[in-house]
Amino acid sequence: PLTLEDGRYVMDFDDLTAKISRNTKMLLLCNPHNPVGRVWKRHELEQLGRICVANDILLIADEIHDDIIYSGHHHYPIANLGEELANNTITLSSPGKTFNLQGMQMGYAIIPEPSIKKVFSDQLARNWVHLYNPLTIEATRAAYQEGEEWLNDLLAYLEQNRDHLVDYIHKNIPGIDVIVPDGTYICWLDCRALSLSQVELRDLMTNKAKVGLNDGMSFGTGGEGFQRLNFACPGSTLEEGLQRISDAVKGLSQQK
Repeated sequence: PLTLEDGRYVMDFDDLTAKISRNTKMLLLCNPHNPVGRVWKRHELEQLGRICVANDILLIADEIHDDIIYSGHHHYPIANLGEELANNTITLSSPGKTFNLQGMQMGYAIIPEPSIKKVFSDQLARNWVHLYNPLTIEATRAAYQEGEEWLNDLLAYLEQNRDHLVDYIHKNIPGIDVIVPDGTYICWLDCRALSLSQVELRDLMTNKAKVGLNDGMSFGTGGEGFQRLNFACPGSTLEEGLQRISDAVKGLSQQK
């Protein structure tokens, strides 16, 4: 459960605690968060970890965007914050997002606790999703061992795109606000001030602006009035997309 406070999402620990029951067995953490782009601070993760350990809740940490962190922020793997927490955590990640290797279908799990690891491994084997081909293994090795220079260049480019996106929207698209991401290459756009229904908002982006954004409602009811934009693209493509959105929003005022 997240709440939006002064343009930034925070964890609502009181709400989370109130929702826990005897049937609560597992909690999924997304860090960095998709779609809001938060990179959780150490004290936030420690408090979340204490709640999970105290209530015997297994913590599943989706950290697939963990390499894409911007200036002024630091990613803390939650399993690194203490042995007790590590033994209560399954960390999931992949080189797919960082190194654009989604087509390799490579993912991995880090599970320090042997009993949890056995259950996890047995389930993978039953579903036949535990086998990788040699090309996938070699691509993963090359990405992590030889991709640092490429990654540094990527981060600089993405941060430049992010900053331009934020500046452009603030200056040119009234009615849309930006939840500035700490990490990831996605941006959560707050379009509620446009006073459109979700159907009208989708129509504005898809049919009038002709841009392919992710509809906020696909992330749950808290996404009503929002759109998700992927800015991992050439700067010229981003510029064209922003101009199209700007023109479409200006068209709304002309219709009134």
